[in-house]
Amino acid sequence: MSRSDFVSPNARRWLNLISFAEGTWSGGGPRYDITFGYTPINDLSRHPDRVVRSGGYASAAAGAYQFMPNTWQRAARATGVSDFGPRSQDLAALQLMRWRGVDPNRAPINPQNIAKLSGEWAAFPTLRGVSAYGQPVKKMESLLKFAQKQGAAPVSYDPSVQYATGGPVADAASGQTDEALAQSILSGYIGSILSRPKSDASLEQSSMPNLASSSYNETDEEIEDKFLETMLQTENEKQLSQQKIQDQAIRQGELEIDRARQQMNQLITNAQQAFKPASAVF
Repeated sequence: MSRSDFVSPNARRWLNLISFAEGTWSGGGPRYDITFGYTPINDLSRHPDRVVRSGGYASAAAGAYQFMPNTWQRAARATGVSDFGPRSQDLAALQLMRWRGVDPNRAPINPQNIAKLSGEWAAFPTLRGVSAYGQPVKKMESLLKFAQKQGAAPVSYDPSVQYATGGPVADAASGQTDEALAQSILSGYIGSILSRPKSDASLEQSSMPNLASSSYNETDEEIEDKFLETMLQTENEKQLSQQKIQDQAIRQGELEIDRARQQMNQLITNAQQAFKPASAVF
């Protein structure tokens, strides 16, 4: 079966874009047989699951879309694939997109949808132009230009105005509002749970904060509200902690400045006393 038999043109453009961003694009198409660090994969019957160190980083990512082992297992189980071949990798990557709220067959390639996928592929930038994981990213302009060469519709993009939300405060890393960020995480979480056997889902659900005791008796909306509340509370606590650290650093800096000023004044005083002009001798 050829790739065109099961992947729509729009989905193929998305897959090519992911490959381009992750550095596995060869010019003629994605490279399915390399790992992070460009070491070859000789056996595509399964994910190689080996850590490679390159450029100061260490990763077990592999394939055209740089699947981590656990991510691959989850997506492979959801799609029913049994090997690590090109078709399997394509289907798994498309499933990961759906879990992030991006329909590969219909969603246009634009900054907003690319940012939604930044939590899945570290080389995709957030709306702030940075990685959600602190790694190097492809510039949004380069991604949009590549997509256009693949047949995607041109997109107007002005990085100087991309952060104007007019609403709640945007998340510092992703440019998304707190609610949008939580919704994105929740979407991926629900997708992973639905793809697992019931026993696995129950086990995973038991680890969710504040939801384990009553989630089976609550509506989906109530569960989602609790999840969002937990995410926002965690984000607020993180911001308060960061502010506390900054305040402490400022106070420490002020103390250091005062100490340096006192030392400088003392040195000036000592110098003045040491170099007093001698009394004239007649």
